[in-house]
Amino acid sequence: MQKYLLNTFKIWLWDLGHLFGENIRYYTIIVYAVLNGVQTKIYEGNLATSIVKIKFNEQHVEQFDVINVGGNTYYQNNLDIIKADAYYSFS
Repeated sequence: MQKYLLNTFKIWLWDLGHLFGENIRYYTIIVYAVLNGVQTKIYEGNLATSIVKIKFNEQHVEQFDVINVGGNTYYQNNLDIIKADAYYSFS
């Protein structure tokens, strides 16, 4: 698998429940950067909503593991990821 030097991971989570009379959904997730099968935790939170932008120390990454710890505030087992983007940010 290809390895990339990265320092930013952005996740778009489903939060359009307000269109259906729901409040904002909050997700409980843990995100790991993975290289050669070794996971490095880069994010852990229970208030993830909408767009989560994770900045971490630059490192080579093969993949990201997004773990659904507690679902969301409406559907306990759901982790609704719309889009994910990883890149190197120079700022």
